[in-house]
Amino acid sequence: MISAYMFGNDKKETVFTEEFKAATGTRISKATTVIGNIETEESVVIEGSLTGDVTCTGSASQITVCEEGFVEGNIVGPHILIEGVVNGNIDSSDTIKCGSRARVLGHVVYTEMQLELGAEVTGNLSRQTTSSVGGSKYQDFKDSNDTSYE
Repeated sequence: MISAYMFGNDKKETVFTEEFKAATGTRISKATTVIGNIETEESVVIEGSLTGDVTCTGSASQITVCEEGFVEGNIVGPHILIEGVVNGNIDSSDTIKCGSRARVLGHVVYTEMQLELGAEVTGNLSRQTTSSVGGSKYQDFKDSNDTSYE
């Protein structure tokens, strides 16, 4: 269960409980530091520290970085839940959810994204969409005043 103290009071509230319970597979515990890359079809839960990239290829897999978790590397997978710190790029083919204590420093590519109040994302955000003509493409309006959608 992922819990967070909301708005400085002592009341703990559970955040993204259903997603966290569904994330079974590889678990890096709080007292563990992993140096190296992880590639799997299953879900990954990071409560400790990972220096390296994590890639989940299963269509239902999820990568979870818990509140005390830290990743120094890139994250690639369909479903990504961030409650801790990520110093690297994130690429999700489906959903990214950042809890109120999430801290991300890197470029983020997403299809659907949810940011809770308090989450910090520093870097470029690019929405990945599908087009009947061009297949997958990225929308990045950083250097453009064009706000039109196809």
